[in-house]
Amino acid sequence: MIGKGDGTHSYSFTEADQLAANAYYRIKQIDMDEGYTYSPVIRLRPADAVADRIAVYPVPFTTGFTVNSSKMQKANLVNTRGQILQQIRLSQGSTYVNAAEFRSGVYYLTTENGHVQKLVKQ
Repeated sequence: MIGKGDGTHSYSFTEADQLAANAYYRIKQIDMDEGYTYSPVIRLRPADAVADRIAVYPVPFTTGFTVNSSKMQKANLVNTRGQILQQIRLSQGSTYVNAAEFRSGVYYLTTENGHVQKLVKQ
């Protein structure tokens, strides 16, 4: 990237979700004179085999959501402060999670293998 800053700049980003398809990223650098340049595009590829893959729908949800899991595993529903609100045992296949009692806001479903899925309750 071309810019007016001194020195070398490093950037890092961690993709929070398991990728189901290729994802493409680039950085837009805006100079003090409002000119800009883009970094080269990088491609992230999904892992060939993901043993603990989950899919959650609907997002956002109102009273509850369904988790499709490729295997039996434990999961937690946590709030934005990291407090565990509900412990869940996911079946291989579909598991419905009732979350009607929780307020509107952002929650996270975390699996025992470290997968984190952001959820929004309306």
